Amino acid sequence: MAEQPLDPNIRTVTQGDPVAHTVSQIDGSAPVFTQTSDPTDIPKHFPPPAEPFPEIPGYSIAEKLGKGGMGAVYLARQAGLNRLVALKMTLTGETGSTLRFLAECEAIAAIRHKNVVVVYQFGEHTGRPFLSMEYCPGGSLKDRIAKTPKFDPRDVAELMAKIAAGVGAAHAAGIVHRDLKPDNIVFAADCEPKVADFGLAKLGGGSDLTKTSAQMGTPYYTPPEQARGDTKFVGPQADVWALGLILYEVLTGERQFKGATNWDIMGAVMRGIYTQPHKLNPKTPRDLELICAKCLSREAGNRYSSANALAEDFGNWMAGRPIVARPPGTIESGVKWVKRNRTVTLSITHNLSVQLEPEKDVGESGEATPDDHVPGWRVARAGQVAAQFGH
Repeated sequence: MAEQPLDPNIRTVTQGDPVAHTVSQIDGSAPVFTQTSDPTDIPKHFPPPAEPFPEIPGYSIAEKLGKGGMGAVYLARQAGLNRLVALKMTLTGETGSTLRFLAECEAIAAIRHKNVVVVYQFGEHTGRPFLSMEYCPGGSLKDRIAKTPKFDPRDVAELMAKIAAGVGAAHAAGIVHRDLKPDNIVFAADCEPKVADFGLAKLGGGSDLTKTSAQMGTPYYTPPEQARGDTKFVGPQADVWALGLILYEVLTGERQFKGATNWDIMGAVMRGIYTQPHKLNPKTPRDLELICAKCLSREAGNRYSSANALAEDFGNWMAGRPIVARPPGTIESGVKWVKRNRTVTLSITHNLSVQLEPEKDVGESGEATPDDHVPGWRVARAGQVAAQFGH
């Protein structure tokens, strides 16, 4: 099939690095990933497909990556720029699907963050809208959890801070994802995590395409208020709930709520009964468990106000600062301060020991008595304790 030039009638929305690789997936279908970090390895033409692919001007489709109720995602080569892209297209031109698809395009185009998939182009062909996005060859978080059930706690905090920051950028733009799960967290060629699939996103200030009583998203990752069908009142805290479930899954390698059917799972979600992470993974730090618990508060108002607030608390933990999920007591605050400021602590204790050391009271024997040195000994001991806490 001969290469076709770009259709001048196609509307284009450019975001981020025009030559980055990326990914997309749709309606819970599992994506397929291929490593293609070198543009010179991209074939000029692909072999004939087993089934006919849509012919979109400016793109040569290689294979179907996934299919869902609303549309399909294809791996394609974009002419001219010679790069692989994830091409998402509705299955039909039906009004409802088209409106929801356009809402997703608007949502992704409004977000500019390194941890959110990049949109290259939006257009329409033969009455069916399509979206060209970056293609991420690194697989999904679901794949990584399957290979490594329990991650190192610090790696978990770093990963979740990046994911939360990407979701936070959506919240800052007035967008609620509403379908966060490990399947929708994908990795670029440089291993940077990216948030994908905004097909169920709710845009602030715009009309919601969901009925008030409709249940949206994947049942396991839906918060209690969304499980009740109150989709009109779902805000950023719904995404925080889902991030808490993802955190739990990365820490333990298991899902938090269990059930044989979706109704069983939703019932467990409503009851809020689950096994604490440290019982499944004894290496789980207490603070990360508390962050997870705050995300999973049954009342939305008790969770983090946004994903950015959650990202900041991960940063607090990594920096050794008190976390918002649990304001520490006086002693714990002091210990954490000592850990963060070991050099200053040792300097202070040394100066205090010099200043508080009393003058020697020389007796008839000409030697100082041990009691005269008690204050200095105590300060010196305090310095030793501080040094031990600092390690």
